[in-house]
Order: sequence, then structure tokens, then C-alpha cells
Amino acid sequence: RMGDRWRKLSTLVDFPINNLDLSNYVQDYSFLASQDIACTYDLCGIVNHYGSLTYGHYVSVVKNPFDGHWYRYDD
Repeated sequence: RMGDRWRKLSTLVDFPINNLDLSNYVQDYSFLASQDIACTYDLCGIVNHYGSLTYGHYVSVVKNPFDGHWYRYDD
């Protein structure tokens, strides 16, 4: 038995594809703002793990910067 601290989370994470604002999670946002550094990002890829903690499979979905299409990479 691994105990309760070793368990895989299966919580759905909902986030925007464009203009994800992380300024509320930056320690010194005022410094970044003074340097004209934005804290907004556009999604360019995700990685999903299927399986358990001891085995499984990874699949990624990535946006091609040249053609703007999303591609799934699965070995």
C-alpha cells in the first residue's frame, strides 16, 4: 500500500487557449509591469498521462507555430 499521499489526481483543469493571465500568481507583479513584461500566455501544447502512478502512457497535443494547426503525438 502506498498510502493516501501517493495517488493520481484526476481533476479537470479548465483554462483558456488564448490570453491566460498569470499575473495573480507572480510573486512580484509590480516589477514585471515596470519592465513591461506581460504575464499573459497563449497555449502551445499539453501533455496527458493515461494510467496509474506506476505505469502509463503519455500523449501530447501541440500547436504548430507555422500552420496554426493542433497535432496529437502518441507513440
